[in-house]
Amino acid sequence: MKTEASARLQAVHAHRMYINASATYHVSLAMPGTNPEELAAQFTGTHADELPGGQQAIEGSYTPPAQSAVAKARTAAAVGKRVLSLVRSLGKDVDEVRAQTSRLESFLAELDTMSDAKLRQMLLLAGDLLAYAWTVQGVVNLVGGAALTVASKNSDENLDLGDDLESGATLRGVRELARAAAADPELVELLSDRSPGLPERVAEQAPEFWAKVRSALDRFGHRGPAESEFDARSFSDDLQTFLVTVGRAAASIDPSTSHGDRPRELSVPQKVAAALLRRREQNRDRCVRLTWIMRRLVREQGRRLVAQGRVDAPDDLFHLTLGVLIDPPAGVRETIARRKAERARLAALHMPPIFAEKWKAAEVLRPLEAGEKLDGIGICGGKVVGRARIVEPHTIDDVGPGEVMIAHVTDIGYTALFGHVAAVVTDIGGVMSHAAVVAREFDVPCVVDTQVAASRIPDGALVEVDGTAGTVTVLEAGSADRSALVSHPG
Repeated sequence: MKTEASARLQAVHAHRMYINASATYHVSLAMPGTNPEELAAQFTGTHADELPGGQQAIEGSYTPPAQSAVAKARTAAAVGKRVLSLVRSLGKDVDEVRAQTSRLESFLAELDTMSDAKLRQMLLLAGDLLAYAWTVQGVVNLVGGAALTVASKNSDENLDLGDDLESGATLRGVRELARAAAADPELVELLSDRSPGLPERVAEQAPEFWAKVRSALDRFGHRGPAESEFDARSFSDDLQTFLVTVGRAAASIDPSTSHGDRPRELSVPQKVAAALLRRREQNRDRCVRLTWIMRRLVREQGRRLVAQGRVDAPDDLFHLTLGVLIDPPAGVRETIARRKAERARLAALHMPPIFAEKWKAAEVLRPLEAGEKLDGIGICGGKVVGRARIVEPHTIDDVGPGEVMIAHVTDIGYTALFGHVAAVVTDIGGVMSHAAVVAREFDVPCVVDTQVAASRIPDGALVEVDGTAGTVTVLEAGSADRSALVSHPG
């Protein structure tokens, strides 16, 4: 088990996905143009020594054999050739994941009438494809990170890919819908009523806008907060929250402006990095779409098992392994109940951002007071002041225009909020993290790698975010009403 775990590029611990920093470290020892520290910092930030497990968690316990300078040069040259070959083959792998995902999704049209035997085959196929897609993703992350390190060594400029990234599709879609809504005061008023039933009211009273919403969700409705979790709700599953987010963006957006292309000539290393970053985003989108497809297949299997009296609810199957949920044994209800309780226990813990082999819950520190600050990595320049809003997957619709979104870590499900928040702050992540990529390309002030912002900054506190210096300063510790929001660009 230990050998298998050390060989994986990503794995799940306590219901959280982690990347294998140790594997990345040792591969990067021979990766031309980069080194372990630079590559690790892209994903984990610059505070590794201060975190549980420290640098040991990145370096791991394996010590490579000593090599002469000539041997190292030969190794680097050989690896360089392999990397170039790998870059070319990755495109084929990503295209294959895309094609197989589309093929699998085509079967969803017959889900209600599909035979039990075919449904079981679809579940097995989806499981295999998902494992394959995440394996490809691990390789794209590694090679893309090395390429970005090389590309950015002599330039602090971004790659201007905001309108060409899958991670930006959600933000672009929300901004387009927000601009359309902002041009119609009656529609803005309709979206401001956040009481239950908002989707039904919009569909009835604004059919043309509703058609735009449905078109947007066809593009990215499979995405959402905690999107890699099977037991999660996509934007298509939770239209109420999605429309609330669009409405809040509409209340703060200028309908006459849009995010446009800013093309510029890229160097050869930057072109390679840009191509790999696109591939990374494309394949990550397929991983999430496969998860969304798998979620629908599992729920259909659950619906049938509920009808047979074998489980209590379709979503109970998310607590079972694939082999078991296809044909649950007797006593499966007890297994489900036990795993639900364990998941709830682990969800209440503050997981360490990094650890070596064994982990323990991170210590919860006292809240910050006025005048205290946190240091992180400044991703996108600009200084803003606003009320802190601590965001978790189930609270994304609580974030109002002009607030500072603070999260432990972000994924695409949080991207819709980038259109109306004043700034973004995360506990963990480096220059290749999701928050960093989207904020940089869409000019949103952002600080990552603060370690503890989500647990130490009080919800509602007045904070200053300096995206250039990489600092977050508490100006007023007490929470405040939303009407007291202050925000100004610097």
